[in-house]
Order: sequence, then structure tokens, then C-alpha cells
Amino acid sequence: GVGELAVASTEEYIERAATLAMDQELLNLLHRNLRQMMQQTSLMDGVKYMKELEDVYENIWQEWQGQNA
Repeated sequence: GVGELAVASTEEYIERAATLAMDQELLNLLHRNLRQMMQQTSLMDGVKYMKELEDVYENIWQEWQGQNA
């Protein structure tokens, strides 16, 4: 995945972007594979994504009902 590209602050973002800009091999790898990687995620499968989202909402609702019973 590309989780290692995620950062928590503006400073980390700038540092990560500068590091990535100097890593031609990684940039080429991302360029070749990013579309396929994205297409394999549940976000690109609308039906699966909505099912997962609905499950999260259902769990939140169930927890709320349990706390307010």
C-alpha cells in the first residue's frame, strides 16, 4: 500500500514530499501501479463500499441504543 506516505502534520508532509521527489524509483513504481492499487480498494467498489459504510452506521446506532437504554 501507500500508507507510509500518510503524515500527521504540515512539516511531515513537506519532508515526505521532498523525500519522495528525490526517490525516482519509488515515483516510477507508484506511477506504474497506483491506478491498479486504487481499483483494488473497496472505495472503488461502490456496492461493497456502501455495504461497509452501512455496517459502520448500524454499529454506531446499536452502540448508541445500548448507551441510551
